[in-house]
Amino acid sequence: MIPTFDESKTAAFYRGLVTSGTLVTLLDHTMAGSWFPYVIQSYDLGVTRAVEYLLSRTRGNLAFVRNETWAGRNMVQELMEKTFMSKVEVHDGSRKAHLTEHISRIDNTFLKKEKIGGIFCFDDLVAVRVLGRLKGMNINIPEDVSLVS
Repeated sequence: MIPTFDESKTAAFYRGLVTSGTLVTLLDHTMAGSWFPYVIQSYDLGVTRAVEYLLSRTRGNLAFVRNETWAGRNMVQELMEKTFMSKVEVHDGSRKAHLTEHISRIDNTFLKKEKIGGIFCFDDLVAVRVLGRLKGMNINIPEDVSLVS
């Protein structure tokens, strides 16, 4: 995992990677880039693109929903949270970023009080659960709240 917002730097890292004949396999959340012939993990770049999308779709604040079932420390989630917070905060100063520990916190009171217009979910399983919760509250996606995983 290479924390950089610049695909060309990520490409430079992989071009310079010396594997000494060891096969390098990159799994899980992947993206294909235009700067390099690899498929790589780039969580922060994905979060950056998701935040930009959410900021373009709503004037409201944004919430990050953590994976609440992960036991112990999750460094990928920490990196994603840091990227999320920094991208929302530097956008225009008028938006607030919220981190939520549990999906159960996503309710009408929270959405209205915090003026949430967009929700970023740590992974697709969290997103499916949040989607079901929002639909159960008669909240339309993406008209009322935008949702990205």
